[in-house]
Amino acid sequence: MKIFDKNGLKEWDHYTIQHEPVSSLNLMKRAAERLTEKIIPFLDISQPVVILCGPGNNGGDGLCISVLLRDLFYKVEIWYFPIHPPSEENIICMAKVKQTDEISWQNISFETPLPALSPDAIIIDAIMGYGFHGPWKDGWENVISAINHLPNYKIAIDLPSGMNDDEILSSLCVHVNTTLSIEVPKRCFYYSENYVKTGNIQVVPIGLDSTFYKNKKTSYNSIDANYVKSILTPRQTFDQKWQFGHTALMVGHQLSKGAALLAAKACLRSGAGLLTCYIPEVVSDPLVTFLPETMVHLNGTSQLEGKIEIPGYINSYGIGPGLGRSEQTQKAVLELLESTAHISKVIDADALNAVSSSGKNPGSYLHNAVITPHEKEFERLFGKQNSMLEMEATALKICEKYNCVCILKGAFSRVITPEGVLFYNTTGNPGMAKAGSGDVLTGMITGFLSQGYSLENAAVLGVFLHGLSGDLAKEILGEYAMLPSDTIDNIGKSFLMIQ
Repeated sequence: MKIFDKNGLKEWDHYTIQHEPVSSLNLMKRAAERLTEKIIPFLDISQPVVILCGPGNNGGDGLCISVLLRDLFYKVEIWYFPIHPPSEENIICMAKVKQTDEISWQNISFETPLPALSPDAIIIDAIMGYGFHGPWKDGWENVISAINHLPNYKIAIDLPSGMNDDEILSSLCVHVNTTLSIEVPKRCFYYSENYVKTGNIQVVPIGLDSTFYKNKKTSYNSIDANYVKSILTPRQTFDQKWQFGHTALMVGHQLSKGAALLAAKACLRSGAGLLTCYIPEVVSDPLVTFLPETMVHLNGTSQLEGKIEIPGYINSYGIGPGLGRSEQTQKAVLELLESTAHISKVIDADALNAVSSSGKNPGSYLHNAVITPHEKEFERLFGKQNSMLEMEATALKICEKYNCVCILKGAFSRVITPEGVLFYNTTGNPGMAKAGSGDVLTGMITGFLSQGYSLENAAVLGVFLHGLSGDLAKEILGEYAMLPSDTIDNIGKSFLMIQ
């Protein structure tokens, strides 16, 4: 799903108004209808509803919602925040609300305490929308802090008031339990600093023009099931294993045999036609016992060492899980990476550590690769990063410079492309934060590269289906007990969910 900045969102509104055509006021009323449908399940008819409305169009949405809830016999109260002069639409909606005595009205001032509020009241936050220009000032920052101290359940319209993409990491905003994001998610939702402030996020379509959405370019996207389905290639009746590629994995060490087993099984579960694992001898018996479908090529006794020669029929490979950091292994890894710039590959774990320890420019090794660093591996490669925003900016430069795709692993894993496009993944859970999860992801992406997917699409498919498989494992076992091997066991179910 595309993610637009505030300028893109304004253009989308204006395009819809001009081409549907529909008036700005009627578009606001339509939005209020869709939002009200999502709000009602949170309400009990006996609960008071307090709607916090600002002077802009977000506040106009809140005013329209108040009328709709009034018509459904909910007890509604407006707290109005005159932060700046009201918009034309806001004035019209305000007049509609004030025509009835059934909706009570309170003007809020930064100079006086908030009105008394029943503890069971539901608060709907519609003070400011995506056009907010921070920071809060003139005393309004104290009002926002006071709202945050209220124990009531809070629902934000579009995004919590004060949160915005201009100041992703530092904005003071209303803290809510649920956010109803209009039409698309907002970029600011995908950062740890904001995640605890948005609560559960629901995207609410309001019927903005689909042609604009289709044609408007953006550098930011979220990965959802519809997008993954659009890039997943269906299999045909007469397809054969050769059509799904012969790939390779360079994995394993005498002390980390399991990494090889996890990566190999995940690779085949993701659809690779044939797989050869380049492993030390000590890993061979466990691997072929655990996964008889794989072929093996022995390089070394207890660790991977010596020159790794891969034949021409190998169309991709993954390297790194469980290799260890011995001098011999690192030498073999770097020689292979230098000699296979033409081959699509996944570079992970100890292979990334080999690159960062090489003393050479990382670009010597990263061409035509998907790299999958966690935070510490990224910093060993490219230097200390002070925030996820800074890490994203660095990764965008690296991917363009070295023609690689970077996956920044973690909550909402980022896929960053050489063309300057950033994808936020929407699947996965904290139960996947266990040793071995990265090995599974490397195996899955390698499996997709084997089938001929581009670096970008292999990475997108990998992170989404990896996370979805983990979510399915969580449903069965819970976050504490689930294992990376349980994620692998649910890869097949995750495919079935998006086909």
